[in-house]
Amino acid sequence: MNPWMSDEEIKKIQSYLKSTDIFLEWGSGGSTIYFSQFVKQYVSIEYDINWYRNLNEIIINQNIQNINYIYCPPNNDILLPIWHGNSNSKDFIEYVNVIDNIPITKYDKVLIDGRSRVECAKKALSYTNKNSIIFIHDFFTRPAYFSVLGHYTLIDSIKDGQSLAVLKKKP
Repeated sequence: MNPWMSDEEIKKIQSYLKSTDIFLEWGSGGSTIYFSQFVKQYVSIEYDINWYRNLNEIIINQNIQNINYIYCPPNNDILLPIWHGNSNSKDFIEYVNVIDNIPITKYDKVLIDGRSRVECAKKALSYTNKNSIIFIHDFFTRPAYFSVLGHYTLIDSIKDGQSLAVLKKKP
């Protein structure tokens, strides 16, 4: 299963991965299956129950052992089922904050490709260090995400297509 990204975006993320990395992802998909093979431990958080069930079945059937796959629904049942559309950040507070309940204190890489991306990026500040890399998918197509640049420095990017920002915490 491949990530729902361009080949260039996939190669860019893969170029930063190390076999010793602990990886966090908000918004699961083909990226979960694909990138997990290049890291030591992979934590993925998903809000859509149907997508969670489908992907979880693949994880089980392929016997992928290094993925901790977490389902965390929106706070507002009215949003379900949801894929695209408008949502309010307050509807995804638990989704953003679920990492507070995971016994991992620091992540080497973080991919943000789900809901409330700005809030997820802010939350990741507490769970990363100065060498951690944060990837935000669809970054340049959504100017609302640019506010994270108050906390992060853009170190690499792909501005074509869906787009990808590669970030590090500001000192």
